[in-house]
Amino acid sequence: MFNIGQLNARSLGNKASAVCDLIVEHRLDVLCVVESWHNAADTPSLIAATPPGYCYVEKARPRRAGKSSNCNHGGICVFIRSNFKVRNVQLPVYKTFEALLIAVHHGGISLSILTIYRPPPAATDEFFREFGDVLELCSKYTHCYVVGDVNIHLDESSSLPAEKFSRVVSVFGPRDCVGRPTHDKTHQLDVFLAYVDRRQPSVVVHPPMLSDHSLIVASLDAVTGGGSQVRSSVRRRKWATFTRADFINALNQSALVVNPPSDVDEFFACYDKTISSLLDTTAPFIDVKSYSRTTSPWYDRDCHNMKLQTRRLEKAYRRRSSVTTLSAWRSQFQRQRVLLQRKFSEYWSHAISSTGNDTKALRQKLKCLLSQPSTVHSHFSVDQFL
Repeated sequence: MFNIGQLNARSLGNKASAVCDLIVEHRLDVLCVVESWHNAADTPSLIAATPPGYCYVEKARPRRAGKSSNCNHGGICVFIRSNFKVRNVQLPVYKTFEALLIAVHHGGISLSILTIYRPPPAATDEFFREFGDVLELCSKYTHCYVVGDVNIHLDESSSLPAEKFSRVVSVFGPRDCVGRPTHDKTHQLDVFLAYVDRRQPSVVVHPPMLSDHSLIVASLDAVTGGGSQVRSSVRRRKWATFTRADFINALNQSALVVNPPSDVDEFFACYDKTISSLLDTTAPFIDVKSYSRTTSPWYDRDCHNMKLQTRRLEKAYRRRSSVTTLSAWRSQFQRQRVLLQRKFSEYWSHAISSTGNDTKALRQKLKCLLSQPSTVHSHFSVDQFL
């Protein structure tokens, strides 16, 4: 499977570590983030949010002349596996929304992803004209998906903005695969558009946790252009089926207990054979896919244990969805986010302070902390790409 995630982060500044962990936890091949609130490609929060083995393509919101605010709202950043070949396709300049189009190639994978962000207030006729223009461009590409936050209450299908949006989308063929609330105010503001002449992705909308928007994860199969990653398998016993009482009962009825050999060598051979046979019955071997996690250097056992607690509360919510279970999961998730950010800060503070007066070592640490991850990507205009 090929997994694409999308999230309105409302600033990566204090969530970089949590976003880094989110990419790895959900095994995302691509994560499209809007409202990254960054200034340039070398913004530290982008670098900190990038897991090992990933890189990113970004587009900061252009600053207005004379604007003195330290915070640059908006912005788009797409995190992607660094072994993928990425092309940044240059689009026309749109006044009503931000857009970033990339083409991804890797083995049998070939697709394009357009990430958009339309800021408030209400959508104007100019937005619908420009949005129609970019959809027309994307309709020419093979396996193109449109994701992002359009800031329109799409669940209010009878409202004029939602009707206009639906009308523009229907002209060019894509279909929204979300169809449910994506905001903590129970409205759908985010989209994942796929063209109807291709097999539709499987979409999961997670409750808003990291921001007031949901994380949306779409899984594409090989037919949609996603391909699949080869993962190694390991043989493990299925200990979940093992019960102590059944094992003891079977052991008491075995030849090892009822009629044990008198010869020492035969006894040990009987022991090995009996125990193996009983385990094969009570806890048989199964093949398990290996999902190795490439962790950041600051990710330690405390982070791991905290995530186990978060997963336990998430499972409780999945089993019995209620306000109480969601609140418990959300509170634990926020504690986890704070811990991850603290571990990140403590790790790099210690790494830098431990260099002492060694300026060469200090430069190496700062290079690791502040250098943008390398990637294989190039810039193309729309006409060159076609």
